[in-house]
Amino acid sequence: MNPELNPSQPTPQNDQSTQLLKYLVEEQKRAKRRTHLKYGFFGLLIAGYVATMGSMIYAQRKDSVGPSTSYVSLVRLEGEIGPGKAINAESSNALLTKAFQDKNAKGVVLVMNSPGGSPVQSSLIYDHLRRLRAQFPDKKLVVVGEDLVASGGYFIASAADKIVVNRSTVIGSIGVIAAQFGFSGLLEKLGVERRVLTAGEAKGGMDPFLPLKQDDIERQKELIQEIHTHFIDSVKEGRGDRLKLDTPLLFSGKVWTGQSAVGHGIADELGDLNTVLESEFKVKEFKAYTPPKSILDSVLSGALAQAQASLVDAQPQGPQTRLR
Repeated sequence: MNPELNPSQPTPQNDQSTQLLKYLVEEQKRAKRRTHLKYGFFGLLIAGYVATMGSMIYAQRKDSVGPSTSYVSLVRLEGEIGPGKAINAESSNALLTKAFQDKNAKGVVLVMNSPGGSPVQSSLIYDHLRRLRAQFPDKKLVVVGEDLVASGGYFIASAADKIVVNRSTVIGSIGVIAAQFGFSGLLEKLGVERRVLTAGEAKGGMDPFLPLKQDDIERQKELIQEIHTHFIDSVKEGRGDRLKLDTPLLFSGKVWTGQSAVGHGIADELGDLNTVLESEFKVKEFKAYTPPKSILDSVLSGALAQAQASLVDAQPQGPQTRLR
């Protein structure tokens, strides 16, 4: 046989066909890997979403109570108080209104955990609670204090019919503070001159880049004293005769533990959410009113939680300290 015509002998055409076939096979494998990665990512998102929704249903299973079940409305306020902060009048008052408007709820429980913040936002929520109590006189409002019910947090809490706290809850701080840094000495060292033009002798006061003036200090003190008076008046109005006005340093900004606070009428009794449900309302269920959360946020937070859980599970776990 002529070796030039032997089909088993490699030729340029055969080499090209073989290379092309190998390329197509590899490309098909890469495409499958990309598909697996894509669906794996979306699968992770879906799994995260399902996990998040499942957790929400489990954690807030008492939110799905039926009309025949006895329950209370529950609103949880956690974090700093201020415009755009975790607690603000716009969002908090909307939730509180819905909680009071629930015709089937036997009352309203406000779980509070806040170090305080804006006096105006605190006052707006306090005033709204007072109006809701007047509008719905049959709905008792009980505040359950957790770690902190301080300053603006206590401002809000004092609007309730009853304040229930843990023995170690930090509560009180009926005071006002204004603080800032001064940089005038730093500018002098740097050779920088601050130039400010104002119309009005009080305009531009407390400028951190200018030396502090006694007139500015007096005006600032006057300002915070008026806010403090507003705070004190609101607490007296909300707590009424329960507040023991002879308590030393009552309005000084001092804080107390929950146990001491009960003795001074700053809080009413020791307990927690479960004891309040049973003793105050004779129920075991609550319907939680929470800020709306977008589906995208739920999906992403769920996926992140799943990924974090997987990483934690993969790590060796050492001894952990727990309070019992």
